[in-house]
Amino acid sequence: MLQGPFINGKEISAADLALGPKLYHLEVALSHYKNWSIPESLHHLKSYMNFLFSRDSFEKTKPQKEDVIAGWRPKVVVPVGANTGTCTPQVAYSREATPVVA
Repeated sequence: MLQGPFINGKEISAADLALGPKLYHLEVALSHYKNWSIPESLHHLKSYMNFLFSRDSFEKTKPQKEDVIAGWRPKVVVPVGANTGTCTPQVAYSREATPVVA
């Protein structure tokens, strides 16, 4: 079994470098749009994320939270009145993720 803070043990790998930004987007976008966060019970994942996010290289290159939120907006916000082709009521979300049934 590998020991260390990274996926492959003590040395950072391409897997860590690829996963870090995805986890950052997950944390920022889901917190903003769904008021959701990684459960405390997933302490290994939270520790891994904190370790990656605290690296100097990550701090210097991560996008601003506002940019992550703006980038995800078209994917999670359905404009009121848009034809989605479904038979269910359409739900639109404002920036604060408050549901509005159209």
